[in-house]
Amino acid sequence: MEHYGGMYPDDAAHVHAVASNPKGISGWLVSLHDAGVRRVDDLDAFMQNLQGQFEDSIAARHAESCICTLKQGKWLVADYIQEFCSLASHLSNWPKCMLVSYFQGGLN
Repeated sequence: MEHYGGMYPDDAAHVHAVASNPKGISGWLVSLHDAGVRRVDDLDAFMQNLQGQFEDSIAARHAESCICTLKQGKWLVADYIQEFCSLASHLSNWPKCMLVSYFQGGLN
């Protein structure tokens, strides 16, 4: 949206364009409506709230992708452990046995 921001006449139109596209946003917008928010036409506030709402799921998807392919390779074991733990911190919904399996699978 940063690339095409100048195409919109005002923040309300820009917010509408953002809200019309990505999946998952519609449920979030319904929750805003249910909470009594009447207008969402401040682009900066909208984008901050949007990022806050979905940032964790984006980080989790990234961590999931990385942890599934993480290999120790030439890393020291301590470095591999640190990277694995950093990624695993975003995957609180994963069972420990699954994390252990991926951890062991990535070791040399």
